Amino acid sequence: MTFTAAHRKLLDAMLDKAPWPHRAGVYSIDEEEAEAIRALLQAYTMVSEERDRINDVLTKVYAERDELAVYKAACLATHYPIIVENVRLKDDIAVLGECVTAQVAKCKHLAERVKVLEDALQDIFTMLDDGYLVRDTSHDGQDGWAMRQLPYVRKLAAAQAALSAPATQSEGK
Repeated sequence: MTFTAAHRKLLDAMLDKAPWPHRAGVYSIDEEEAEAIRALLQAYTMVSEERDRINDVLTKVYAERDELAVYKAACLATHYPIIVENVRLKDDIAVLGECVTAQVAKCKHLAERVKVLEDALQDIFTMLDDGYLVRDTSHDGQDGWAMRQLPYVRKLAAAQAALSAPATQSEGK
């Protein structure tokens, strides 16, 4: 049975009656009025039962929400510092990667420059050996001229020795 607008009108009409007719403490209502009251009681019972079911569901939902809040707090307490550290480490690794890349590029550039300079020095020694570059003999008669040339000769000898020496492990060849 469903509580309808017609039932509502009957109840309103019952309540508008000035004192209910009764006999010996028993109220007298007609069948339509009784049906309206039964429908209202049934509707109230259904609403009450539905309210109780909703409250049960809400209680379970709130309990699960509270459990999840506790779990979330525990996870954050446990994992958040690790996550922050991982993010910081990733940033540091990225910066280090950029630095390494820049240093590798710089080393390659320096290696290319060293090769060019070695080739140029080798060409100078070849020109000296072939007689294209000759010593100025006009000052041979001056006192101490040969002694003043000794540091230059030593530098040339050291450069020639460096060119002919095998590369060491630390030089990366």
